[in-house]
Amino acid sequence: YEKKNLITTLRDDTSNYRKYSYMTLIELTDIILYRNLGIPVNQLSSMLRATADEAEGVLEEAIDKTEDELQNLFYILKRLQFYRWRIQKYKQLKEKGYRIVEKPVIDKIVEFPFSDPEYMNLYVNNPQQYEGAIMFMDSMNPDSCKNAIIKEIVEPHDHVLWDVNKHKCRYLECLMRGEYAHARNGDLNRHVKYMEEHNLTPGFSIGEYLIAEYNEEEKKKYDYYHLWIQIVD
Repeated sequence: YEKKNLITTLRDDTSNYRKYSYMTLIELTDIILYRNLGIPVNQLSSMLRATADEAEGVLEEAIDKTEDELQNLFYILKRLQFYRWRIQKYKQLKEKGYRIVEKPVIDKIVEFPFSDPEYMNLYVNNPQQYEGAIMFMDSMNPDSCKNAIIKEIVEPHDHVLWDVNKHKCRYLECLMRGEYAHARNGDLNRHVKYMEEHNLTPGFSIGEYLIAEYNEEEKKKYDYYHLWIQIVD
């Protein structure tokens, strides 16, 4: 920085050592700021001689860029926390087994056919708008399965498959395992059998995707879902 005349230093007359003043520290602070903004060293000289308007323009641009980066980082953080939550929920359900609950922790489910390229593009381009990949089906007929998403704000064109306020009943909560990428070929029948053995009549099922995990013993990968099976009274 000294060779490029970016900082002001003095020399001791006796030892010829550099002597750094308070002004040197201020100059270094400005240099570090501009370098953090991505300004190359060969452009620093003109920046340090910039007018107030020119410096303000550079800083405004840097502020806008930083705010965009912060927003992106915040989004990434939320996604990471969401993925961690899914793993924790998987482990929790695996440990607890079956339990009866008053309702799923979901408000509304809207049909969302992922096999349709138009819907897939919507999901890929705006993942922050679509939380939770859902399977909705008749528990006695897995072939009736429909793909869906969780959606808080329903639009007029949406096909609502399930609304917590319109389905007041109890549910059997558990963990469902399905073949990787073919979750319909899962162990739903095992859970239905458990209900029948306990004199519970199954209705529809809601499965929220959690994680895919590789089974070392079976040398096979499986999808796991947070499953709620309606109890028909």
